[in-house]
Amino acid sequence: MNTELYKEFSKVYDGLNCSNYSLLMGSIVLKYLNEKHPNENFKKNLDICCGTGELCNFFMNNNIDSKGVDISEDMITVARYKFPNIEFITDDVTTYWDDEKYDFVTCFNDALNHITDVESLKSTINNISHYVRKNGLFIFDINNYNSLNYEKYSSRQIDNRELTFHFHRNNKLITCDMEYLENGEVIWCKTAFEREYYVDEIALILNNAGFVIETCSQYFYDDEEIIKWKFVTRKI
Repeated sequence: MNTELYKEFSKVYDGLNCSNYSLLMGSIVLKYLNEKHPNENFKKNLDICCGTGELCNFFMNNNIDSKGVDISEDMITVARYKFPNIEFITDDVTTYWDDEKYDFVTCFNDALNHITDVESLKSTINNISHYVRKNGLFIFDINNYNSLNYEKYSSRQIDNRELTFHFHRNNKLITCDMEYLENGEVIWCKTAFEREYYVDEIALILNNAGFVIETCSQYFYDDEEIIKWKFVTRKI
């Protein structure tokens, strides 16, 4: 995982509303829990690859105790500054170990696709299985790369600031070239690396780790983000 990317990205992440999708998924998760599990207690959350902590704060504001983990010290520094009452940990989620038990674990913004080694993804999900309580949930998304735009495009543009993406596909390995511009001038260029995972491949890893899939869909309540598969899985 390219942590150098986040040294500059963390400075503009919130200003370009990059957390908006996570906040949308947070509201949808609450709706799902209330409708599908109205009699169960989901009051303790761990958000892995938490970025600048907006989703943790959203859950805290909805009476759910939330903790965040991210590999980027730069992102965690921003999160701690914004939300000093929330616990944030800098750690690699592929090896992160937690002896606490959580009612549900979340991971959004296709963060798992950034784990490009299959064995590392397996160890990540196995570890999550350890710290999700029995009948707890692991809720996450992965990219559907067949639906991605492979032309260079602007995803975030606010005032004079712009963030562009250009995806390149080489079998199951994906390169994403990013440019950040101010007033049309390129300020920095960064490259992120991802791996395409098929739904049945993820399902097998989940099953081997003790999870069963409750739902897997490109549409999740009011969300119309079809470029991602959304999973709700239960620890058995």
